[in-house]
Amino acid sequence: MYLYTLWLFVHYSVPNGPPNNVTVQTASSTSIIVYWNPPLDQERNGIITSYIIILSVDNTTREFATVNTSLTVTGLLPFTIYTFTVAASTDIGLGPASPVVIETTSEDGMSLKINDHT
Repeated sequence: MYLYTLWLFVHYSVPNGPPNNVTVQTASSTSIIVYWNPPLDQERNGIITSYIIILSVDNTTREFATVNTSLTVTGLLPFTIYTFTVAASTDIGLGPASPVVIETTSEDGMSLKINDHT
């Protein structure tokens, strides 16, 4: 009978690749949905524990964190251009951000009231 000991060394680090296929979709005049795929398997360097979504508009930046691969950002201004990037994180830290994607919220709807005085 033989007894073997196997030593397994796993190198964990920050992801060395960004999330893939980042897309955005205007949901309303005040919200945009951001979608993405995780970094490639060989670029994850461990378990992805969260994603950071960075929104920029007019020299202002906001960050959001989620464990999901989509996020609905609400409370935005109508007919405004926003830029987004997404980065993945492991327990070690944050990896590189995705390329920037740009989306514009829709205009507010206008209601027109017609009075019929016949």
